[in-house]
Amino acid sequence: MERYTLDQVRDRMVHAWDGVHCLAARATMKHLAPLREAPRAPRFLEPADVGRPTRCLEAWWRAPDRWRHDVDGRDGARLSYVGIGDDWWLWQAGIVQWTGTTVDARQQGLTQSDNLSYGRPYLSPAENAQLWLWLNPAIWVASFSLALNNWSAPLRDDVYQDAHIVHVLASEGLEPNRWTGAEQELTERWWIQQWDRDEELGDFANFFQLWVDMRTGFCRRMTAEGANGRQWDILVASLILNDVSHVPDAIFAGPAATP
Repeated sequence: MERYTLDQVRDRMVHAWDGVHCLAARATMKHLAPLREAPRAPRFLEPADVGRPTRCLEAWWRAPDRWRHDVDGRDGARLSYVGIGDDWWLWQAGIVQWTGTTVDARQQGLTQSDNLSYGRPYLSPAENAQLWLWLNPAIWVASFSLALNNWSAPLRDDVYQDAHIVHVLASEGLEPNRWTGAEQELTERWWIQQWDRDEELGDFANFFQLWVDMRTGFCRRMTAEGANGRQWDILVASLILNDVSHVPDAIFAGPAATP
């Protein structure tokens, strides 16, 4: 079995986007039932969690300035955000709901105080591509302490039997960050507790599990673990890098023109 050091894993995650000129990715996400009140006793995952709906996440990037991110809204209607250069569009259920320029969005402060549900219109397409926990491993490295768990046999729920996919634990409490120099700059650039990140995904989680593919540096699966059970689970079903045939022009014309 291939062995990696923690430094190698961190470095690969930080540089996952290096040299990526196009990307097509698809993931499924399930939010498990949240706690409605302070628990009086240990709580195990309820049977109803098994049947809770999954949400589909999809993303396409083509350098230098084309980005699209789709997500199933909590009401079931799909949100599609597209940025091309200085222009952006937001579709809901295939209908354009909002469009404008990055300059206008910046002046109006659009979505600056909202949870990251589809994108940030005031940022460029390249910046939007870097906002997501499921797509930017550097956020994990900058925001959490990491520990490898690849010293023993694979866990029963690993779902991967692959020597190049390593199991990593991430938590704020494993050890304090004492970064200096380049690592301090990394933390300041990608720290999760900013409105430009998936910061709400870190709520109520004691630690996270990551399955990192060392061939790419990207995560193939991520889970958030709370004191009384799993909070959410993201499984990256498809990740295609630098194959322009999977990122055609039609993708950025919106849902109606998607091939």
